[in-house]
Formats: sequence, structure tokens, C-alpha cells
Amino acid sequence: MDKVIFFLAFIIFLPIIWFFGKDVPYQDLSDIFDSLKDTAAIIFAILGAWIAVIYPKDLKAIFHVNNSKDIEATVVFEKLISSLIIVTFTLIVMIASMPIMALIKNIPFFQGYKEYLRQALLLYIYLLTLAQVYALLATLIPNIKMLIDLARAKSSAEVLRRNCSVNDESNNDSHQ
Repeated sequence: MDKVIFFLAFIIFLPIIWFFGKDVPYQDLSDIFDSLKDTAAIIFAILGAWIAVIYPKDLKAIFHVNNSKDIEATVVFEKLISSLIIVTFTLIVMIASMPIMALIKNIPFFQGYKEYLRQALLLYIYLLTLAQVYALLATLIPNIKMLIDLARAKSSAEVLRRNCSVNDESNNDSHQ
């Protein structure tokens, strides 16, 4: 379902971005691109550290999945790895495109196509942004699910603890 919403958002904003992209100055686009690149680098670092620090057992266990608990942990771990791959690919594409953008900006032939190039650049930035948002959501959603599962388990344990203490009291009363 989230993929459908993501795709619909992409489709809805595509013509808007293309139409208004010609009016966005190159300097603004360049600033957005740099911020996006910095953000991707930060996300990459955080995801890498998160995987190494929080999921060290999963790094080892991923090759030795034996039970349903291991499989569930592996699913969350796979989402983190998938997000890391998406962000890494986004960074690679951004870094590779930087010299191309500088080259196009300085070739006289492209001066007559400035508006189209700004539209294309804004569209490109939009696609890179969506890739990063998708990577973050793919990381966030399984962790929210895990948090909900932990809260349910805690609540169930609390109910069991209360029931056990009530049963213990009633057993003590019946023995006297």
C-alpha cells in the first residue's frame, strides 16, 4: 500500500515539477542538490553505524537463520541493508553527476537550452529525493512495527504478571 501512495505522489508532482522547473534558478537547484548530497551522506553514516552497533548479532545470524524469531529479525535487518543500498546508490549517482553538471553548465551549446536543463535538473533532484525518502521509510516502518510488537509483548507480560499475582493470592487464601 505504501508503494502505491509513493508512486501516486511521484506521478502527481511530476508535471508540476517539470512545468515550474524552468523558473527555478540554477543556484537554488545547486544548493538543493548539495543539501541532498550531504543528507544522503549523513543517512549513509547513520544506517551503517546503526547496523553495526544495534544489529551485530544479525550480521552473524543472517547466514544461520533457524527459527521464526531469527527470520523476523532478518526481515528488519534486510530492510536496513536495502535502505543502505538505496542511499549508497543515490550517493554514487550524485557524485558521478557532479562533473557532468559542471561540464554542461560551461559548454556554450547548452546555453540555449537553459530552461529545459533546469527542468531536467529539478526532476533529477526530485527523483533522488524520492529515493532517499523511500529508503528512510523502508527503514522506519519495520522499526515502528518492532516497537509496536515490543509494546504488545510488554503489555502481555504485565497482564500475565498481574494475573499470576492474583492467582498466587487466591491460592494462598485457599490454603489457609
